Amino acid sequence: MDLSPAMLTEAGKTGLYQKLFLGDLTRPVDIADERYEFVTCAGTFTHGHIARPRPCESGGFKREIETLEAEGLIKIFEATMPSSSC
Repeated sequence: MDLSPAMLTEAGKTGLYQKLFLGDLTRPVDIADERYEFVTCAGTFTHGHIARPRPCESGGFKREIETLEAEGLIKIFEATMPSSSC
């Protein structure tokens, strides 16, 4: 899923994806519950990519993430690269 049709076109060229679709993570996503066993996300929650409130902040997905983690249903792995002064 991507907000950008151009990025979906690029992703499609790789041949790595079974399904690509346009979507906006700040709005409800029309996918049946329990459709996927896991989800990966790269670069989505970085500065400027999702409007406030960011999903990890109060008012976003923070409470849901904490609940799912406490129930052992998800595991969050995060690696943040230091910002460059360039």
